[in-house]
Amino acid sequence: MKKKKNTEIGFNKRGQSLVVVGYHKQFSLIQLFFGLMNGALMFNAAFLKSCGLNATQVGGFISIASLIGMFAPMVWGMVSDKYKTVKRIVYICLCCMLVVYLPIPFYSKLVVGSLSLAPVFIIAQAAFSGAPEAMITAWIMQTQRQHPEIQYGFIRMFFTGAFALSNFMYMFIIEKTSYNAIFIGYATFALLIMLLLTRYPDAKPSDTGRPKSFKDMHVERIFKNRFLIIYVIFMVFACIPTSSLGLFTPYLIESIGGNASLLGGMIALRSVCAVPMLYFSNRFVRKLGPRNTLLIGSSLLCISQVVFAFCRTMPQAFANCALMGVGLGIMMPSEVSFVNEQAPDGLIATCQTVCGTVYSIAGILCSFLGGIVVDSLGIRNYYQIVVCLTAAAILFFFISTLILMKKQKAHQA
Repeated sequence: MKKKKNTEIGFNKRGQSLVVVGYHKQFSLIQLFFGLMNGALMFNAAFLKSCGLNATQVGGFISIASLIGMFAPMVWGMVSDKYKTVKRIVYICLCCMLVVYLPIPFYSKLVVGSLSLAPVFIIAQAAFSGAPEAMITAWIMQTQRQHPEIQYGFIRMFFTGAFALSNFMYMFIIEKTSYNAIFIGYATFALLIMLLLTRYPDAKPSDTGRPKSFKDMHVERIFKNRFLIIYVIFMVFACIPTSSLGLFTPYLIESIGGNASLLGGMIALRSVCAVPMLYFSNRFVRKLGPRNTLLIGSSLLCISQVVFAFCRTMPQAFANCALMGVGLGIMMPSEVSFVNEQAPDGLIATCQTVCGTVYSIAGILCSFLGGIVVDSLGIRNYYQIVVCLTAAAILFFFISTLILMKKQKAHQA
């Protein structure tokens, strides 16, 4: 009797599960389009600056948007876990973005009193812009629990590569046209994502029962996990370097004689340099553990802020963005793996969105307080302050998690 081929029993010629290969293709394609779409959001602060707002005003409006973006994904995550759906939440949020975000260039011409309506709608879009990506991440994590062979770093690599490409694209388009291009670009890729998602079934929840109410979900389980609480506190400050690149780097660029439109190239270079690290991240995380890789990645980001504080030329600034990319490529899969390890059953989407709020909190600190610091003390002093905050957060995370792990081992013994 002839031996059956691998492909007949669910494996390809390389011995890989066809189910896992199929999920890799599905999520990689979705992440590719999300990267192309989300690249536009990086230019929100630059758009407000082009409307004539100073650093404090830009920081104030972006901090309010970040505050909304902090709570909105949590609500969407709870709704997703309650009704066991990811796709419908993504559809709803993207449709709302089309209504709110696309017409912002038109709103910039409308003035109520002395205030343009553009900043108002930049704030409003924050209620919907963060949830779709968080929902897709939760979808990947739910699937990974059923198929541990799925590599998040490999999938995220497509988002990062597309994100880099979109930033290069917007950099040249904005220079030739105007910032209006980012809104048209976002809307175009949002429509393509909605069409793409029709090809795939919705996420399969880890628990099949439907809670009768939000109370029955016992969301408080997330906040009783000390590792997650420490993680949130740590990441609030560790994320500041990432938030700074889109917000205040234009001021650094101008201080060394560059053109602010080069921001797109810097963001793109950062993303390109993150791709190799994302490709090998699964090996790093499995060998060293998500805690240790988080510490390594955040340390590299902290070093990058030291370099920015003393940067004097554009080549130095671009080289530093490459260093940030390496750190970010290590951190992104480590964040998701750490949260996924600690997430309570039935609350993966809620846990990912709750922990994802660290970027919004960092954005608030960075944009509001950072804008005041930049206006009063200058961009270089701002980076020196960021170095101190990030270094303190790294030390806190290292010591706190070490103490908790020793307590766990003592309790198990």
